[in-house]
Amino acid sequence: MCSDFDPAESVLAHLDAGTRRELARKWIMAMRDDLASIDASLAAEDHARVGFLAHRMAGSSATVGARTLAGCCRDLETAARNGQPIDRDAVHTVRRHLADAERQLELTTLSGDKYTNREDAPP
Repeated sequence: MCSDFDPAESVLAHLDAGTRRELARKWIMAMRDDLASIDASLAAEDHARVGFLAHRMAGSSATVGARTLAGCCRDLETAARNGQPIDRDAVHTVRRHLADAERQLELTTLSGDKYTNREDAPP
């Protein structure tokens, strides 16, 4: 799992449990869609689109506290925007860190254990 995943420092920490769960589900769906779009954009050799999608993924990852994933997305964005060849391993790394972040986000949004400073956190 992402060792530096910290949703307690994210925007999610300031939300009630129901809203947090809903946003987590929407984030996961959006990230999966963007990653599928990156795959399609790579196949079409549309590096500008890859850069745009990677930028969006980096920002939303940072917002939920998935710092490793955000960094991987920024690396992919930089490569795409600089016209560098995009290594399939870089996309695989993003995919792997997304899966890690999803698991960790699901654990924290369901259990509330990262939100102990919140009044809606479990005792």
